Amino acid sequence: MVAQIYIEPATRENFDEASYLLANPDVASAIDNNQVASAWWHFDNFGHREGRVLMHRKEVLAKKTRKIDRIRQELLISNMDLGTHECGAINCLSHDSIKRGGVINIAALSSNDYDGVPQSFIENNPDAWILDAGAGIRKKYYCNVVNFEICAYDTTDVLGICEELPFKDNIFDFVHSNAVLEHVKNPEYEIYFRKALRLWSSMSPTTTSLYLQLRGSWDPGQGAFLKARRRNL
Repeated sequence: MVAQIYIEPATRENFDEASYLLANPDVASAIDNNQVASAWWHFDNFGHREGRVLMHRKEVLAKKTRKIDRIRQELLISNMDLGTHECGAINCLSHDSIKRGGVINIAALSSNDYDGVPQSFIENNPDAWILDAGAGIRKKYYCNVVNFEICAYDTTDVLGICEELPFKDNIFDFVHSNAVLEHVKNPEYEIYFRKALRLWSSMSPTTTSLYLQLRGSWDPGQGAFLKARRRNL
C-alpha cells in the first residue's frame, strides 16, 4: 500500500516552493511584506535548521475525492450524510451531535504516528477497510483508511463523533484509536469501554483486532498505553 505523503521534512532534494509556503504561512507572510527574499532563501538560511516541513495538500485532496465516493457507496449510513464539508470530508456532524458530544473548537492540532501493529496491517492489507477513530492530522494519507474526526483537517475523511458512528455495522476489518479516549469528559472505565464497544460493533465478523491506545496519565494503573485486541478485550 503506497501512501500519499501529506507532511514531510523539507530537504534540499525534495524542496518545492508552493508546498513549503503552504506549510509555513509565516514565511509566506514575510515574503509578502518584503522581509524575506523567497521560500528557497528562507529554507537555505533558516528553514533547514528549524526543521521546516512541506505540505502536499493538492495531492491529498485529489486522492480524497476518489476515496470519499467509495466511503459513501460502501460504508456510510446514507441518512447520516449531511453533505460535503469545505475540507472535502463527508459531514456527519450535525448541530445536535455537536451538542450531545460536547464538541468545542480548539486551536490545538492533533497528530500521532501509527506504531508497528496498525502500520503493518494498513500496508499489508490494501483491500481492507480500516477505521481510524480520532485520526488527527495524518502525515501519510492511505486510501484504505477512513480518517474519522471532529476536526476538519485536510486528511479528515468523515466528520462525526464516536458516540454516533455513521457507518454500517460489521464493515471494518481493523479499528484503530490512538490518544482519543483519554480525552472523554468523564473518563471512568464504564464510559471508556462503552465507547470501545461502540467501535467494536463497526467491525467485520472476521476482524481480528480492535486496537486502542491511551497516552499520558489518564489512569496511572494503565501506564502510558492500553492496547486491546478483540480476542481478549
